Amino acid sequence: MKSIHSLAGKDLKKNGGVAIGIPMAALGLVFLAICLLLVGCGPYAGPGETSAERALRHKRVLRVNQRGFFDDIDRVLMLDRPSGLTENRLP
Repeated sequence: MKSIHSLAGKDLKKNGGVAIGIPMAALGLVFLAICLLLVGCGPYAGPGETSAERALRHKRVLRVNQRGFFDDIDRVLMLDRPSGLTENRLP
């Protein structure tokens, strides 16, 4: 009596399952990468957008992200609320 694994191996070799599956998966990944580059994941401006508009959009996104980052730091260091210390000098 043969084990299940040896029978499964015969089926894969007979049908070419593993030998064909890996190159087809690699070909699919290459095709997907080419499609993503053609669709618009490139560094060029979108349709109807000049390079100056793109630069302004990038600057705005960076400014908003930086503001959020510093707001988070201020919250952690408790700099976003008034101090509980007195303004008068103690004797």
